[in-house]
Amino acid sequence: MSSTKFALRESQMKENICVFRRPITGGCRMCLQREVSDHLRKAGYDCAICKSKWRSSPDIPSGEHTYLDVLEKSPKKGEVRVVIELNFRAEFEVARAKDEYNWLINRLPEVFVGKAERLRTLIKILCSAAKERNA
Repeated sequence: MSSTKFALRESQMKENICVFRRPITGGCRMCLQREVSDHLRKAGYDCAICKSKWRSSPDIPSGEHTYLDVLEKSPKKGEVRVVIELNFRAEFEVARAKDEYNWLINRLPEVFVGKAERLRTLIKILCSAAKERNA
């Protein structure tokens, strides 16, 4: 999606002021998401910032994650849901990982733009690789 690339480049060139007062290197994640979402909406896409939350379990702490959800209307395919994860590679980086795991992570795109099914497949592969890195 070239509109996503354009929005990211435009956002990086601008001097953004974080409204959440959580400045980080390269800009606040929430501000960047809002900037890209606004740009995509102005370009005619149905885009929203979505939040996924989960409760803790014995093995997993509770948490939340935000991402962009775009509903793209295609005359041939109808409505196609696209997920945009602006910090995709960094979500899987871990300390003291084995070389094989780092090799895999370095091949991931910094920004993921694709269907939810493709994202689920990638996440399954990456989680399996992360489990193996501890073996």
